[in-house]
Parts: sequence; structure tokens; C-alpha cells
Amino acid sequence: AWAFATAGVDAPRLFDAIAAAARPRLGVFNSQDLATTAWAFACFDWKDPEFFVALADASVERLDSTGDTDLSQLYLVSLHFRLEWPDLSFPLSHCHQRLQSAYQSQEPAPSRLQQDVAAALDRVGWAHVFEHETEEGLS
Repeated sequence: AWAFATAGVDAPRLFDAIAAAARPRLGVFNSQDLATTAWAFACFDWKDPEFFVALADASVERLDSTGDTDLSQLYLVSLHFRLEWPDLSFPLSHCHQRLQSAYQSQEPAPSRLQQDVAAALDRVGWAHVFEHETEEGLS
């Protein structure tokens, strides 16, 4: 799922199959597996809030062993969840600040497209800000 989400490949049947296979096995996923899977499904704009709740519930039990990279992915998932289902409660809401801090502590990783656009703007002499950061710490 991660590779397809990273590449932006639209593969609904694949994600359906992954969700069906993963759901009964979430108990054996480690913290990285849970965070990466949740992030990939958020990138894919998955429309099943129950799947995100199941992933987050399983993550709650592993928070003590979850590193900043995975916490930062969970932060992005929490934002996706809040935007898609504002009336539902996300199981990791109680540690929102911790997730946000982990996200903000990560080195920015601008996309190749962003780098190319900034370089093109520089070449034509257009003054611009390379990274704009929102209140949520997003760029």
C-alpha cells in the first residue's frame, strides 16, 4: 500500500484487498506497520472510517514503542480523519499534541516537483517562499 500511495497510483481493488487482509491481523502489526498502512490509506483517500479507527486503536497499544517518523505519519492520518469525518472521534485524539510535535520535529522533505518549481521560479527571477508552514505544521 505504501508504494502505491507514494507513487500516487490509483489502485482501489488492491487497497480493498489489503484492507480485507489486514483487518483481522492488526494485532500482529508493529507500530511502523500500523502507521505506514494508515498513512497509505489516508493518501489514497480511503472512505472507510472504521478501518482508520481499527488501525488507530491498534496503534494506541504501541505508542510507547512508536518513533517520531511513525508518530508523524499518524499525525497526518489524524488530520485526514478530522477533515473527512469531523463528527467522529479519532482514537489518537488524546495524544494529538505528541503526534503534532513528532511531525514538526521531522526534517522537511520537499517533493521533486516542489524543488523543480522553485528552481524554475528562481531562474525567471520570481521572488517566492520555498516552504510555507501552516498553523498545523504542514508545508
